[in-house]
Amino acid sequence: MEKYGRCTRRAGLGRTAALAAAALFSLAVMGGCAPSMKTRMLVPAKAYEASRLKRVAVMPFTGPDGARVAAEMEAMLAGITIDGKPYFTVIERNALEKVVAEQKLSLSGMVDEQTAGSVGKLAGAEGIFMGNVGGIRADDAHSQATRTRCGAKNQEGKCIRWDEYKVDCTKRTVTFTLTPKVVSTETGQIVSSETLSASASDDQCADSGQALASVNALSANAEKAVMDQFREMIAPYYVDMEIKLITSDDSKMSPEANQCIKDGLAWFKEQRMDRACELWSKAASLHPEGYAIPYLQGVCAEVHGSLDEALEYYRAADARTKKPNKDIALAISRVETKMENRKKLEKCL
Repeated sequence: MEKYGRCTRRAGLGRTAALAAAALFSLAVMGGCAPSMKTRMLVPAKAYEASRLKRVAVMPFTGPDGARVAAEMEAMLAGITIDGKPYFTVIERNALEKVVAEQKLSLSGMVDEQTAGSVGKLAGAEGIFMGNVGGIRADDAHSQATRTRCGAKNQEGKCIRWDEYKVDCTKRTVTFTLTPKVVSTETGQIVSSETLSASASDDQCADSGQALASVNALSANAEKAVMDQFREMIAPYYVDMEIKLITSDDSKMSPEANQCIKDGLAWFKEQRMDRACELWSKAASLHPEGYAIPYLQGVCAEVHGSLDEALEYYRAADARTKKPNKDIALAISRVETKMENRKKLEKCL
C-alpha cells in the first residue's frame, strides 16, 4: 500500500472516475481562509412545462423587427446542447410554410394560439414559439462632471492653485423588450409567457477621447441579454455553486485522523478528489465522532453524484452538532434541491 504522511491510502475511486466527476462538476479549488470548491449544477428550465416540448417550431414575432428576432431565436434553439447533444429538434421553416400554404393562412399574420398550435401540430411540432417584440427604447441622459486643472505655478513649476471646471457628459441607455409565448400543439394552450427586458448602457464625457457607444451596438447587447434570459426559461442550464469544506470541529480528534484530513486537503488542492476522499474515509474509521468528517464524506458523495448517500452523511453531521451549523444546513438544502432537480431533469432529458 502507498503511504502519504501518516495516513494509509486505501482502495477507492479510480483516476478515470475521479476525472469524470471533476469534469461533470467543473471542480475548482477556491482560495480564502476556509477551503471551498466551486461546482456547476444542471438545473431544470424556469418554465419547466415548456422545456418538455422538445420538437419545436418558431413563428414570426409581431412588433418591430419581429421576423429577424424569430430567426435569431430559431438559431438559438437549434444551438442548445446538453451533454453535447441537441436539446431541441427545430422544425424547418419551409415545413411550416408548406402547412400554412395548404391551410391557406398567412404565416406572418398568425397570432392566435389555437391556430398556431394546429399548424405546428400538422408540421410535427410539440411546441410553438411565438410572441411580440416590444421594441427598443434609447435614452440619453446629460450631465456635467467636475474636473480640476492647474491655475497657477510657482517659479519651480509646482502648481500653487487648482481651478475647477465642468465638462459635458452623456449616459446612453438602450432597453430591449420581448414577450415570448410557448404554445402546446396538443392543447393549443400557452404553457409559458413572460415579458423579458434588459438594458445596456455606456457613458462618456467630452474629455474622455472615446465615442459614445451607438444605439445599434447597445441594442445588440440588450437583445443578447434577453435571449440569455429566454434560454434559461425554456431549457436546462448550469449554475455555479460553492461548497465549503469543514475540516475541524469540537471533538477531540486523534493526531492520526487529523493528519488524514490535512493530507486529504493537500490532494484536494491539487484537484484530486479521489485521493482526498480516500483519506477522509480513513479518517472516519480512525475517529467516528464529531461532524467534520461525516460532512467531508458528504462532500465526496455529492461530488460523485451519490445524492442519497450525501444526504445521509450531511444529516449524520447535523445530528452530531451541539448548535446549528450554517454550512451543514446549506449542504442539506442543496442536496435536497439537487434530488428534486434530478427527478425533473429525468423527465425531459
